[in-house]
Amino acid sequence: MPILSDTRIPFGVCDIYVDGTKLGIQADKAILKIVPTFKSIKVEDFGDGDYDKRLSGYTVTFDAVMGTESAENLRYGLVAAEIVNGTKTAYTDAQIGTSMRSSYGKPLRIHPRELADDNLDYDANIFLAIPSTQYERDYSNDQSKVKISLDALPKNGFDVSKPENFFRIGDPGLTAAVPTISSLNKTTLAASTLPTVLIVTGTNYVSGSQVLITTGGTTVTAISITYDATHLTVMLPASLTAGAYTVQVKNGPATSTTTPLTLT
Repeated sequence: MPILSDTRIPFGVCDIYVDGTKLGIQADKAILKIVPTFKSIKVEDFGDGDYDKRLSGYTVTFDAVMGTESAENLRYGLVAAEIVNGTKTAYTDAQIGTSMRSSYGKPLRIHPRELADDNLDYDANIFLAIPSTQYERDYSNDQSKVKISLDALPKNGFDVSKPENFFRIGDPGLTAAVPTISSLNKTTLAASTLPTVLIVTGTNYVSGSQVLITTGGTTVTAISITYDATHLTVMLPASLTAGAYTVQVKNGPATSTTTPLTLT
């Protein structure tokens, strides 16, 4: 079942896995926050207002309160803690200057417990997470809880020229359908008629499909108007000038072959 294809009301707690190890049961709510960061693009025509915003990164945090105390929970409740190996597990402070990425970075998976174990449609997958919280332990005649907090770093083998460097919400086994282009409604246009509509016909188009217009190493993303599985209707911007262009459709990391477009 494709992610977000049905209407559902989320309810209940989650199962938390770090590097494939389940951390136990929750004593309080768990919170995942994914916050995009942007850089403002300004042009003189609009003064101090933003003309555009460019995505510059993500801040991803996960906070949970566990109801059981275990070696695994302590591993992620203690920041930069070294394991002392023996017949029992113990932890000590790590060396100053220790790299959190190389020493502690692990994949994090958050699975809604209301769903079957093999239903990954709404799983949150953080590719590389490190512990980041202070350790605090209450000793009193009351229930004690283990608090863990994990922050995401860019995954190992990241590629900033492509998406999916921090997280995926949904089945990690899903791959983007490769789009194709069979025709354009116009292959030659007068630049003086821009902006104008271009209709791209092909296969495997989705709501996030992008139409890329490229010339001389410079790429412009056409503004999407409507789509269905075999047609994308976009607006060619007035900023394009006369010349030879290529048109390409992009579904995440999957791209079509290019088709020529000429502006006279």
